[in-house]
Amino acid sequence: MWGLSHTEDVQYLRVFIGRIRAKLKYDAAAPRFILNEPGVGYRFIGEPS
Repeated sequence: MWGLSHTEDVQYLRVFIGRIRAKLKYDAAAPRFILNEPGVGYRFIGEPS
């Protein structure tokens, strides 16, 4: 997404996703909005309103 110059900045994305999940009251057993696909990344799975 950000190119090779930002490969060391992956932790920033994890922190921001964690903050978003906290705000959304994320339940790991039943994800409703953000899904982590190993080897691919994060994907928004919510229904558009």
